[in-house]
Amino acid sequence: MSKILIFEIGEEAAEESGVYEIRNNINDMVYIGRTKNFKKRYEQHRRALENKTENYKLNNFLWEHPEVRFVFRAICITKQIKEAEEREIKRRKAVEKGFNILRKDDEFVKYRGYHRKRKTRETKRDVSKGSISSFLAELAREREKREPVVNVSLLIKELGARKRKSKR
Repeated sequence: MSKILIFEIGEEAAEESGVYEIRNNINDMVYIGRTKNFKKRYEQHRRALENKTENYKLNNFLWEHPEVRFVFRAICITKQIKEAEEREIKRRKAVEKGFNILRKDDEFVKYRGYHRKRKTRETKRDVSKGSISSFLAELAREREKREPVVNVSLLIKELGARKRKSKR
């Protein structure tokens, strides 16, 4: 059982599809996601949080608040998961005030550098034209306006260097 992420979905709904939230116990910020199987997606998030490979907003929050606990709950059980997820992200402002990074599926597709309807060769050509990198640059500029960028690895190195200097 995970100490960081707690599963709060009954066994009868554990293998259903739908929209879920991951809420922290400190300030109630949420991450909204969708899945075809709640239990499998919970396990993926649990491993990612424990290995610190989850999205950067969750990782930064976990680094700043090591005592935090997250709860994984179903919001709704549905087969139209894409629409329901986008509706919940917008309703709860999960990008602006929560842990979500992207609002819609088309942003995710652009962010990952592929379009499902295109062939791989066409995608590589688009990347070389700079369309994907320009999208990422624009996304980074928008994020910087909303929240300061924190590079955790640089902070850790800087703290380590300060400790070494203070010991001398």
